Amino acid sequence: RELVHGVMRDAHSIKGGARTVGLKPVEEICRAFEAVAQRLKEGGLALSDDVFATLRGTVTAIRALLAAPATPPANFDALLSA
Repeated sequence: RELVHGVMRDAHSIKGGARTVGLKPVEEICRAFEAVAQRLKEGGLALSDDVFATLRGTVTAIRALLAAPATPPANFDALLSA
């Protein structure tokens, strides 16, 4: 639970920074990450292999967006709807 809270806090900070500098795709994917993490924290979602893969994919996408913000990763839309 502490780990989930920590990554939620990190995603929230990145989301706020992205909003400040106008990186809407980063803000959106962080919002999606936070939503999944919140469901995990509240017990409304179990940490399965699929959920972990989605979270890991989201972190990878955030890194890619921060490295090249004008080029969203191919799976960007799928990660937003996770």
